[in-house]
Amino acid sequence: MSKNKSIPLELPTGEAGVPVDDAPKPVSIAIDTAGDYFWVGERVSFDDLLIRINGLKAQAADPKILISGEIGAQFGKAVVVIDEARKAGIMKVTIDTKAKQTIR
Repeated sequence: MSKNKSIPLELPTGEAGVPVDDAPKPVSIAIDTAGDYFWVGERVSFDDLLIRINGLKAQAADPKILISGEIGAQFGKAVVVIDEARKAGIMKVTIDTKAKQTIR
């Protein structure tokens, strides 16, 4: 049995950090069961989605995307969005794993 000894520390606090409430929110992209794409709740064509993804990278230093979908939506459509985001240089892409009845 080994004993762990600890040293009490007083860690410094930062003043230049970004407060959690001011952290950039991820842009939501949703996919419904019909295979349609939604950019922050607005139905968009696939071509428009690509333009917006590329524009997002140009606008934000560290953009984030959150992909969600309706129950029964094609997962392949989400994979396409992930691939396009990565091509645009956006590496922070997450998938919302909570099932939704509807995204509209």
